[in-house]
Amino acid sequence: LSKTGEELKKAGITLSYHNHNVEFQKVDGSRRVLDLLLEESDASSLFFEPDPYWAVEAGADPFAFLEKLKGRMKLYHINDRGTKLKKAPMTPLLTSDSMELGDGNLPLPKLVSLALQEGVRAIVLESHRNWPQNSPLKSMERSAAFMNEYVR
Repeated sequence: LSKTGEELKKAGITLSYHNHNVEFQKVDGSRRVLDLLLEESDASSLFFEPDPYWAVEAGADPFAFLEKLKGRMKLYHINDRGTKLKKAPMTPLLTSDSMELGDGNLPLPKLVSLALQEGVRAIVLESHRNWPQNSPLKSMERSAAFMNEYVR
């Protein structure tokens, strides 16, 4: 990734890596995929677009995750996480899922504040599925209200 990042930099392009939950898996008993990405890449040629949703989904501390990426964040991926009722064959279950910003249980105001203090250039809003009234527009309206309040 560092070599690719160097080549892209020559063309005026910044290479950024967006995580999911797999980066929190241990690969050699102690180090995680994320640790390897950070240790074995050049900080000037590979940046990160962190998504704390996936860190929490993997059981990691989202603040420790962002702290580990200090100096290497150019973008920030925002998404909220909560529980929704899933109809199972026998009994309804609560399952974790993506939600509109502010409707879930992630500490988004603090996470956004940390990302902004780090100087991210843009915040990327993601909406997965299960939109209110099956409307992606209603989902964006609700999330936009959160963004207008907390992202300046």
